[in-house]
Amino acid sequence: MGHEISKRSFMAFSAIAAFGSMLPSLTFAEEKEGVMSNPLTVEIPGVVVPIANGRRLANYVFMTIVVTSADDRGANVLRSNMMLVKDAIVREASKNPVPLRSPSNYFDKADFCRKFLPVVGGALIGVKVTRIDVLDAQFMKR
Repeated sequence: MGHEISKRSFMAFSAIAAFGSMLPSLTFAEEKEGVMSNPLTVEIPGVVVPIANGRRLANYVFMTIVVTSADDRGANVLRSNMMLVKDAIVREASKNPVPLRSPSNYFDKADFCRKFLPVVGGALIGVKVTRIDVLDAQFMKR
């Protein structure tokens, strides 16, 4: 009879363990739906870029950028040095502000990504950046 109880306990423990091992994978699957599902991507929030009308400041755009690295090591370096990437973007945008478009609240994300890909790629030595994307670009309210 003692053997039967331990066998029953073993079966219950096995079922609980099997169910418990499924829980982390369920949680992980839920996390995969977002932008950060790719381990090579790094989300950098709080990037601010000036918009100019000729030589005059017209507005600012606040955005989050997603940087895609060519490998895991590069992504880890990007994660630990996000401030250097932000700094490189801000310095380049200060030298060459994004031009004001028509209508005045239009921000060309594709043009920004094309122009700033070399800047982000050159911000950290030894990191190959393959792509940048802009999320949540919003103009400063006046």
